Amino acid sequence: MFQQIDQLNKDSWDNTGNNPVEALGKAEQALQMSRSGKYPLGIAESLLNIGRCCTATAGYDKALEVLNQAVEQFRVQSGDQAELGEMRSLNALGEASFELQDYESALNYYFMTLTQAEMSGNDEIKILALNNIGEIHNLINNSEEALSYVYQAFQIARQINDEPGMAISRINLGELYLKLNDLAEAEEYFSKALIFSEDNNNTQAIADSCFGLGRIQLAREEYFGAEDKLTRACELYTKIGDISSVAECNYQFSLIGLNNKKYTEAKRYLEDARETAEKLNATGLLSRCMQKLSEIYKAEEDFRKALDFFEVFHKLEEDLRNDNLKNRLKKITILYETEQTETEKEAYRMQSLQLEKSNKEIEFINQIGREITSSLHMDDIIHNTCSRMSEILNITGFGIALYDADNKNIEYNFIVENSERSTPVSVPADSETSLTVWCIKNRKSVLVNKRSEAQKYIKVWSSNSDDPPNSAIFVPMMHGNKLVGCVTVQHTDENAYTENDVDLVQAVSTFLAIAIDNSKVHQELNKLNEIITSEKRGLEVAYRKIAHMANHDTLTDLPNRNLLNELLKRGIRISAREKQKLAVFYMDLDKFKPINDTLGHESGDQVLGIVAERLNETLRTSDTVARIGGDEFVAVLYNIESEEGVMSAAGKIIQSLGEEIVLKGRTFTIGVSIGISIYPDNGTDIDSLLLKADKAMYQAKQAGRNRALFYGK
Repeated sequence: MFQQIDQLNKDSWDNTGNNPVEALGKAEQALQMSRSGKYPLGIAESLLNIGRCCTATAGYDKALEVLNQAVEQFRVQSGDQAELGEMRSLNALGEASFELQDYESALNYYFMTLTQAEMSGNDEIKILALNNIGEIHNLINNSEEALSYVYQAFQIARQINDEPGMAISRINLGELYLKLNDLAEAEEYFSKALIFSEDNNNTQAIADSCFGLGRIQLAREEYFGAEDKLTRACELYTKIGDISSVAECNYQFSLIGLNNKKYTEAKRYLEDARETAEKLNATGLLSRCMQKLSEIYKAEEDFRKALDFFEVFHKLEEDLRNDNLKNRLKKITILYETEQTETEKEAYRMQSLQLEKSNKEIEFINQIGREITSSLHMDDIIHNTCSRMSEILNITGFGIALYDADNKNIEYNFIVENSERSTPVSVPADSETSLTVWCIKNRKSVLVNKRSEAQKYIKVWSSNSDDPPNSAIFVPMMHGNKLVGCVTVQHTDENAYTENDVDLVQAVSTFLAIAIDNSKVHQELNKLNEIITSEKRGLEVAYRKIAHMANHDTLTDLPNRNLLNELLKRGIRISAREKQKLAVFYMDLDKFKPINDTLGHESGDQVLGIVAERLNETLRTSDTVARIGGDEFVAVLYNIESEEGVMSAAGKIIQSLGEEIVLKGRTFTIGVSIGISIYPDNGTDIDSLLLKADKAMYQAKQAGRNRALFYGK
């Protein structure tokens, strides 16, 4: 019996990503059998699987309840399987919390998972946790940290040849680069993830990869390719019951409809996405839907509805701004927990050494720390520090000096005297009249309350001010073991500061050093990113040109046979889904050979170019025209309503191509024989439709040329 339970749980675990509803049924059966057979480990595994299935089908509250029970069940067991089960349950709790937008709880669960995985040496769980932590950093727009975690997961997965882990990491890296608008890099990761996922039959990962590739093609305005990829993703998401992702696909479909000015179709997709967003309380998606619906009604000149939807969009944006503010605070907390360990140590140091500080001062330090480290712009960092410190200390002078180790120089780029910004000054690193130099050289804080006290450190305390300070605090800014510079507060009165004030400035200096160091790194990364972006932009242009040449006829710039096959394949898929018909025109020019023989191939090429222009002008912009060789062309007409309409379009082509052509002072006329096949009446695949249209074209030739005939008629 226990073996049967274990098999049910294994099947449920393996199948959650592909068919969560079926997996849930097996897990519930295993739970019932485990309780009847008093099999504790089976109960724990069943609860874990039920929780994962609930998350996959958007039952997040139920998932949290069941997964917490699973954790408790695993903790009272012993052995490797129980240890693995606990790690999986903690990670699953993080995933459910993430879907509920409780990112702090999610991060806590992920770090617990990561810690246990490192202690037990379980690389597969470690890969999961690192990817999930990276996903949270990506959500709060901390892209650099996100890349660090996800790339670490990818490296581990590659080392142990964990193909599912590599696929998940590649998908996350693709999402990160897509968010950074690095489409080429994102495409590479999504494409490789798709290959791995298809090899392993991982439905969720296949869908996620196709969804990423579809959005890339949409960003490039490659609407046919985007629709193809998004359709596949949507079908797979629907299959596994991932309604949230289905809604995101519908939103992307609406963007394609909007770009093609198919407003009715776009509205249908947006309404579907909106309904799901409201059900799941997905404010971000709901806001985007309302904005696009407002734009559509405005384009249709239904201004009342456009205004109604815009007002809802505006209200949702206000809610999102509040959420973003909360996320920003969460981001600061997360950064403290995961990146700036120096800040945590400083906080503990304050708690143990500064018990005499008032609650106001402690609250002040926390607030200023958050404000300083939330910015990456140097001027904002320094200005905010000066402004906030003036609220709690008596200051007539404030300065921040940055240490340039390479040039042995100290730059006071920010000096404030009596609330006014002063001219920056440079101090040699070997100066014997500067307390800043002494502070930096010895990496120790300085407190003086009379000018004469400066003699304990230097011979003479020089000052460029007309009203020099009598009291001052100088504190080195350290980021770990790295010396960043010095911060000073000063006052013209004597005895203005205490040792308690020195501790306060020291606490702030830690935050300040981290923020300044991060700002420098950010500036360097921006410079590098500009260089890399410029290079990649050039490569992307070249790639697009090569891709265009590979799919287009060099003479007429029409799609060639390769691209025609892709477009026709997509057209057949859409027609099947929408229960529509399409027509294929196989066209061969009449009286073209005499022009080639009389005036040469150069003139013949000119005629082919004119034919291409006339075909494009005659047909709808939504239809496809391709040259497949010599004087043969193919047109695909989508969403046709009647054979009469199709024949009318063929008649317009015959009339347009029959107009006179003047070459080298001579006038020529040509004709065209057209064979027509209809989907699905004459075939449901590309080869059948082209073959039957070709046969109909030859029948038109035999019937006297310069005419159009349907296949079989």
